[in-house]
Amino acid sequence: MAARSRPEAGRERMLETCASVEDAIAFYRQASAILGAEGGKLLVERSRQSRGFGFCGPKLGRILAKPPVPTVSNGAAIMRACLQQGETPTRYSNVYDLKSGEIFLFGNPRRDSSVKLNLPAELAKGGHMQRLLLGRVQPIPDQEPKITKQLRGIIQAAAARGALDAGDYTA
Repeated sequence: MAARSRPEAGRERMLETCASVEDAIAFYRQASAILGAEGGKLLVERSRQSRGFGFCGPKLGRILAKPPVPTVSNGAAIMRACLQQGETPTRYSNVYDLKSGEIFLFGNPRRDSSVKLNLPAELAKGGHMQRLLLGRVQPIPDQEPKITKQLRGIIQAAAARGALDAGDYTA
């Protein structure tokens, strides 16, 4: 997990200082860290590259010392071997087949069963939230349109300023 204090500040600095994708990659390579806890103590591992495997990096290095054939089943086996244990265990894993555009989601990382999505086919269907939720749910009648208008104004003003205003929340 790449971590930063106040993530939006990191994005702002990145946008202010990076003129290209290469600049952005270099920016985040300097700032990558994995945070964890062990025995009640904070652990910080700095890295010059992004590592999606967290503290399992050394185990992953041993597995990849002799690179396996790039298949979904080998990718799933690597994910199972690198499960995060303890207080914040791995909840799910995914494997991407970049050639076919297929995504395999493993809801229980300890099992081989997965849900397969074909990214091009899913994108061709249009917006998922619109299709899955909004098509089935009817909006409730607005019982207090003056309050709705006031809240909408507060949210829009905060978005334009990039910050909330304490004065919006006084009696």
